[in-house]
Amino acid sequence: MRSSKFSRNQEVSVTANLNSNSIWVVEKVNAKERFDSVGREVGKGESILLKHLTTGQWLASETVKYVNQFGV
Repeated sequence: MRSSKFSRNQEVSVTANLNSNSIWVVEKVNAKERFDSVGREVGKGESILLKHLTTGQWLASETVKYVNQFGV
């Protein structure tokens, strides 16, 4: 387990291996709409939450900019 240098949140990476650690669930931001939206398409430009299937934790994002191998 690793965490981000800046936010201290769990680090997330991309892999071609399909297992329970690489499955994410797309959920609506509005908690009142989540249950009714299961299995429906996500609209263009719609805000969403990505929840890790195994841990039940939502993916965090930060506005901190830092230099990595892809740029800023």
